[in-house]
Amino acid sequence: MRKAVFVFCLFFTIFASVDKAITAPAFSYASKIETDLPSGAVIVDVRPQELCLKGSLSGARCLPAADFFGPHGRLVNFPDLSWLLGTAGLSGNEHVIVVGISPLKRDFVAGMLYLAGQQKVTILRLSFAELEAESLSAGQKRANIRSAVHSTPFRAEMIILRNELDALLKSNKLPDLLDGRSEKEYWGENIRTFRGGHLPGAQLLPAAELRALLKKDTQSIPDFSAPIVYAHNTLESVAYFSLLRAGFGIEARVFLTGWADWAMEPSLSVDSLSYPDKQALNKSSNPEIPAQTYNYWLLASVVILAGLVLMAWGIFSKKGKRT
Repeated sequence: MRKAVFVFCLFFTIFASVDKAITAPAFSYASKIETDLPSGAVIVDVRPQELCLKGSLSGARCLPAADFFGPHGRLVNFPDLSWLLGTAGLSGNEHVIVVGISPLKRDFVAGMLYLAGQQKVTILRLSFAELEAESLSAGQKRANIRSAVHSTPFRAEMIILRNELDALLKSNKLPDLLDGRSEKEYWGENIRTFRGGHLPGAQLLPAAELRALLKKDTQSIPDFSAPIVYAHNTLESVAYFSLLRAGFGIEARVFLTGWADWAMEPSLSVDSLSYPDKQALNKSSNPEIPAQTYNYWLLASVVILAGLVLMAWGIFSKKGKRT
């Protein structure tokens, strides 16, 4: 009898553990960090490297959001992303807990880890200032070479590229589209790139409003069927994806490069189309106007100036010969 009871208890314990593992979300927010981290859990600090190295949570690995971007602010390609995560010692099988100061950058890195196939990602909602009571030690800097091979498959089915989205919009199967920018950007009043407006048929659901709801632990939002979500650029779009998927359980897919990429292609349809005035276009602080655009105008100016100099030199040379 005792043996039967023991076997039943053992079976129940195993079943409960397996059930808990299955039902535990692979991507979620947490409001506190456990004293004893789960076996294999890794803390990733997304703050600027100098801050992470100065002091972070015990055993944290430094992985700033800036490391995910190459020259001109472009997202690294997928093979380079796998290499990047390998230099942070991640194989993909770990439970990663993401911490940081900026919610935008924190959620972006968490989203990239999840899209890259990381087994489990938890976003710590507490700001780093609220973690100051924890014992801090120097964070671990990424290696120059891989200390692990990140080998888990990407969740590619959650990523939508511009040509794929264009094809979907031209088909009869129009997906739910969610725009996470501000209302003024959605209607083309505020413009941060070459065109203003929004994707055809997109519904407005600002990320700022969702963050406010999440802060109040209110998770009631309209139900959407596998929506494609986007914001201004890659950083904001992936952070918005994280907010919806980890915070509200929406089975979202992300238009990876966001509105800025769509607006740059004149042939693509836009609702509430608007254009910035010349003064706005001339503001070099706009991060979405590629550097090569400015280089083009600089080159053109140099060519024109050189032409004028040559013309002047030619005129004076002729006058010198005559005299």
